[in-house]
Amino acid sequence: MTENEAKNSEVIWYNERKGYGFVKIDSAEVFLHRSTLDRFGLIRLLTGDQVSVSLATNEHGQVIQDLLTIERPANPAPPPHPSLTRARCAPWSNSLTTFVAMVL
Repeated sequence: MTENEAKNSEVIWYNERKGYGFVKIDSAEVFLHRSTLDRFGLIRLLTGDQVSVSLATNEHGQVIQDLLTIERPANPAPPPHPSLTRARCAPWSNSLTTFVAMVL
């Protein structure tokens, strides 16, 4: 692949809190950094989004340089379950009422 070559790909996953994700191009997974989205005023990509990207090579290998187009499927994948994106709390302390009842 040459630098700036346009490729069609699919978002495997993107975590906006971590600030990176991966897209599948041919059979390879290519790194996508938050700065690429920031340049276009985007906040998130969803799993399954079809993107056209230009690639560049750095010391770590192939990376996405620019997003050219984004197409979202009619039924995008649901966001990850909250328990996968934040710390879990004990099941007995999931509400203020339960907490107050335990303290009193």
